Amino acid sequence: TPEALRLLCHYEWPGNVRELKNLVKRLVILRPGDLIGERDVDGALRTFAPELRFDSRTLAEVEKDYISQVMRRCGGRLGGADGAAKVLGIPRSTLQHKLKKLGLDPREFRMKGNYGT
Repeated sequence: TPEALRLLCHYEWPGNVRELKNLVKRLVILRPGDLIGERDVDGALRTFAPELRFDSRTLAEVEKDYISQVMRRCGGRLGGADGAAKVLGIPRSTLQHKLKKLGLDPREFRMKGNYGT
């Protein structure tokens, strides 16, 4: 329907044309009948890309959460082959700056007996 086409045209596709193509294929296969309506497209977009739903956190909050997760996973290690900087793909000095800026103390993430930095 024209409404369904309008939704597809106004959707901000974060990936490439393949995403649009896959969604249209899914709609054609799963939709009984000859017409794909606005409701069909809206529902498909919601299930097709749930990770694109709005997140009300600020970029700093998201960054802080992610860096905290990585720091925990790395046992508080900043550098080295298995350190957080390597996992994040940034220089150790950049990570140190971000930790300070975000108010994160690397010592909080260290496991007992792990004293490496």
